[in-house]
Amino acid sequence: NMENFKKEKIYHGSHKAGEGKGHKGHIFCLDITTDCKYMASGGQDKLIYLWDLEKDELCHVFKGHKDIITGLRFRQNSHELYSASKDRSVKVWSVDEMAYVETLFGHQDSILGIDCLRRQRPVTVGGRDSSIHVWKIIDESYLKYETNKRGSMECLCMLNEDNYLSGTDDGSLVTWNIHKKRPTFTRDKAHGLNRQGNSTTDDTWIISVAAVPNSDLVISGSNDNNLRLWKCNQNYTSLSPLFSVDMPGFINGLALSNSGKFIACAIGQEHKLGRWWHLQDVKNCVCIIDLQNT
Repeated sequence: NMENFKKEKIYHGSHKAGEGKGHKGHIFCLDITTDCKYMASGGQDKLIYLWDLEKDELCHVFKGHKDIITGLRFRQNSHELYSASKDRSVKVWSVDEMAYVETLFGHQDSILGIDCLRRQRPVTVGGRDSSIHVWKIIDESYLKYETNKRGSMECLCMLNEDNYLSGTDDGSLVTWNIHKKRPTFTRDKAHGLNRQGNSTTDDTWIISVAAVPNSDLVISGSNDNNLRLWKCNQNYTSLSPLFSVDMPGFINGLALSNSGKFIACAIGQEHKLGRWWHLQDVKNCVCIIDLQNT
């Protein structure tokens, strides 16, 4: 509850003792329909759980992915669900009919990020295949965009229907336009260098990005102890720093309220996809930032 910052409901996972009806393993992604009727969750068990938020119950389990589910996104103002997985596929589901629709193939590596707005045109990033795919569901085709940089595309968000932002493991923030095959702007080392103890490393991966659609506000998270806010120009061809918020730990997930007033940050001691580092002094938590009072 964002008015009193208290938990409203807990959906327990499945345990050996038989308690709970939820996931068996880590949960990597969540999304909620625009009308707040359904919530979808996916994770390590390769299953998508669909929760009815009005009745407070599990209503369906979607099966079909062959590896960890890394991303979920409902199309705005609809009950059409898109899922991305490490099995390199995107699947389309109809929540109204509780049914599988189709599978989309094209990526050559694990899909690590997915986003969608109103159109039937989800956008994904494919990890170390260093590409973005725009899936045209109605036309049964896709557009592929690539960067000359080597490395992994870790996350993605849509700025509007035609412009996108991605984050890479070399610390770059990259903007894209649907009409151009190459990036429209790249900001290298967006989070600077990472200082761990007495050493300085360049392991400032861009772990998460988010934006208020159709606005000029963008936020990015890494492991450099800072949540950074950026301003896009009118054509989305540049990013200018606004300010940063002190945020120790790995910022594994970001979400902005529809009004742009609140930022929710998922903070972890470790990176969400691996145990390459461990920050002992950080607490695993969700941090809410009120931008009006920042």
